[in-house]
Amino acid sequence: GEVFPVIMVTGQGDESIAVEAMKGGVQDYIVKEKITKSGLNRAIKNALEKTDLHRKIEEQRKALERSNRDLESFAGIVAHDLKSPLVKIHGFAQLLCDMKMKDISDAKEPLEIIQSSALRMVQLIDGVLNYSQVTSKKESFQDVDLSKIAQEVVLDLSSLIGKYKGKVEVHPLLVIQAHPVKIRQLFQNIINNALKYHAPERLPYIRISCQDLR
Repeated sequence: GEVFPVIMVTGQGDESIAVEAMKGGVQDYIVKEKITKSGLNRAIKNALEKTDLHRKIEEQRKALERSNRDLESFAGIVAHDLKSPLVKIHGFAQLLCDMKMKDISDAKEPLEIIQSSALRMVQLIDGVLNYSQVTSKKESFQDVDLSKIAQEVVLDLSSLIGKYKGKVEVHPLLVIQAHPVKIRQLFQNIINNALKYHAPERLPYIRISCQDLR
């Protein structure tokens, strides 16, 4: 809660009483018999400085908690995003090993998927590096193509979409000023929830579109 400067005025100059009072939240104390103008000014100044220091420490603690929560959330996104192309690379590499190819053209499609998945991983890693640079400074927005982000998330979640036999349509979206990593997290959460909590009597169908109301 909010901390206010408190000065205790006591009739006894007992140090043990002062220590207990300060443990309870008092910033300074004055003995009644020794109150002077300069002493009172000193006590007020001391109480204000201690209160301001306590407030700054509390703000830093809360900022650190928020930062840790954001980092934990971001780590989960990165782990999931990197896992999807890795699963594809592994699966199609195994397919190539198992294929009895009569012609090198038989390997064209699996190789293209492996190549695109590897490129996606490079893009994701670049995104992590960019995110770390942005969050180490003052957070800034940039132009974000919502259509591109949504399509990438659908591609990353292709295994989950296939598991639920779902269908996701991404219609033309806007370019907005935002933080790309947080927008990616938004789309990922929306699609995840739509798949996991869809009506059980029918297959999930997700349509992502927008309307400019400006």
